[in-house]
Amino acid sequence: LPDHPGRAAYLGSDAFGWINPHGLWRIANGSYQPVSPGPQPFVSGLHRGIFLTDSGGIDAASGAVTAPQPVEILREGALQLQQNIRPKRVSAAIAIDGALRDATAPAGFAFDQRLGAARIADRPAVLTPLGIIGAESLDLAIAAPEATVRLDLEGDDLMAQSRAGQWHRLGPRGWQPSPPPHDSHVLARDAARIWKRRAGRAEIVDADPARPWGAVGQGLNFDADRIVAFGADATGLVAVTGIGTETATGFGGFAGAAAPVAPDPGAQRFLTQEVVPGRAVVAAETPGGWQIWDGTARSWRAPQAGEEPWKERLALRTDGLEIWFRAGKAEPFVTVTDPAGNSDLRPFGWAEGEQMPFDRVRAIHAEAGALLAGTDFGLRRFAAAGGGLRHEALFAHNGAPDAPPAVAALGRPVAATGEIQAAAGRACLTLDSIAANPRPCAAPAATDRLAVLQTPFWHWEKGRSGPRGSYLLSDGSHLPIGPSLTDRLPHDRLADRATC
Repeated sequence: LPDHPGRAAYLGSDAFGWINPHGLWRIANGSYQPVSPGPQPFVSGLHRGIFLTDSGGIDAASGAVTAPQPVEILREGALQLQQNIRPKRVSAAIAIDGALRDATAPAGFAFDQRLGAARIADRPAVLTPLGIIGAESLDLAIAAPEATVRLDLEGDDLMAQSRAGQWHRLGPRGWQPSPPPHDSHVLARDAARIWKRRAGRAEIVDADPARPWGAVGQGLNFDADRIVAFGADATGLVAVTGIGTETATGFGGFAGAAAPVAPDPGAQRFLTQEVVPGRAVVAAETPGGWQIWDGTARSWRAPQAGEEPWKERLALRTDGLEIWFRAGKAEPFVTVTDPAGNSDLRPFGWAEGEQMPFDRVRAIHAEAGALLAGTDFGLRRFAAAGGGLRHEALFAHNGAPDAPPAVAALGRPVAATGEIQAAAGRACLTLDSIAANPRPCAAPAATDRLAVLQTPFWHWEKGRSGPRGSYLLSDGSHLPIGPSLTDRLPHDRLADRATC
């Protein structure tokens, strides 16, 4: 009978429980030991050592008919959530005065149905159909008198009113019948306002009569708490609220009930933006135009020249490069030095995703720890710095405001090796050394042949067809090196040898 198909459960110590329609056995060390022989119900699953059946469960070790116990999956204060296997559901219960009560509701939890509010030992609490539950923590849960519809406070005593109008007071011996509360007392307070009860009615008054703006508002929507706009500049934080303009050096400065330092300019929104790197302005858009916050004078005023980032602002200034935004459109400029030695900012075109024109290189020349680059936007010089290159200057063949022409050829012409020339169409610049500032060429030389290396042994040059070399012979003539540089050079190929 054990050989019939069934279900198994691991019992520990290399033992298993085996059940099929004909009985329950214990399997250990390769042998079957009957536990509960005879017909068994259909087993649909396993839960914590219990075979699950339609009517309950069977203990896999003892064969006892039992029911799977709920599994606690969460405990938060007085609230307990349990997973039930039979039937399949998640139940919620809350412990109130030592007794567990069902906390479920058709939608959510029953304690989320708030019927009233009060304070117990300086802790906020709410009245629910289950009793009185803490508003901030579920570890506060006490029973309320039957049919309670309202909570109140008299001094520090919690009061509860029933649907029939009967009042009870919570004391050391629990709820006791009591006359209705009549005393006026403070319910709560903060830096700006006081909630108090007077002659059976709740009211809100200013905490300080000298600051009569704390309780102004619509219901619980206080004007002092209503933020219209918020920003920050070098002097600190700026906020426009329903009572005016307030300032602080940090967010904690807004926690009190300080008086506004200036009126509301009619702000609809704030724009906090740098007009130049390191200098930001807080601007308020109003029906009458823009207003600038003056943190030193602590007042709003009309914008001055250079204080209108919505019209013009400098977004970047670094290594001679500036990027301006005017009317929402980016306008880039770069510092260029002309042949007369004058430096000025010149605009350049730059499409999104493209390299800047002075980063697109057509020709290069390097010597003495520096690099010249002929670009689509003039002649650029770099110096070696920390294993890399540092931008030094950008030179143009022409004066402002025209864009520098592209440099197509660069180097020391074979016909004039004492100078470096940069050719841009018919225009030409010359440099006495790679560190010197360029000047217009007095006599442009042909840049289709540029010297690379000249020693008493050989000369090398480059041109449109590529590099070329020649040996310098004793009579002053040149012996060309073959066009192929992939093989060994002629002076490295040994033709004969002799020993003397």
